[in-house]
Amino acid sequence: MSENRFTPLMAEFLRHLARELENNRALARRLAEPFQEILQASLAEQRSAVKPASKDKTASKQKQYPAPEGFDPYRVFYDEGSPGLYNALHNMEVDEIKGVLARFTSVARKDFTRKQNREILAEMAVQGVKDVATRGQAFGDYKLDL
Repeated sequence: MSENRFTPLMAEFLRHLARELENNRALARRLAEPFQEILQASLAEQRSAVKPASKDKTASKQKQYPAPEGFDPYRVFYDEGSPGLYNALHNMEVDEIKGVLARFTSVARKDFTRKQNREILAEMAVQGVKDVATRGQAFGDYKLDL
């Protein structure tokens, strides 16, 4: 019974911390540093566990777009915002932007495969990254009855 009296206080603390982290990117980066090693190890395990796709007719017809090695659009988006990400994408080749769209966003492949305009593709990629990065934030202000 004694542990229940701390639940509302802890929930309020975590809400304040979340609000502060949303507004203070530098603090968020510093607090995320201890988790980077765990995250990288987890991502490496997931990549090694992925089985190669079986060769079927549809997979061979789709062009594989190369995503730039070491480029993380979410890190650029969090550090520099939408304009920084747009500038970084604008300096890439069309196929590389399509690779970012295919690998890092939830934009349907049919929406970008035939497009060749770098500006349109960069805008699509920025919007796709922004959509994924801000997913769920609409519910951040709700008070939970604990």
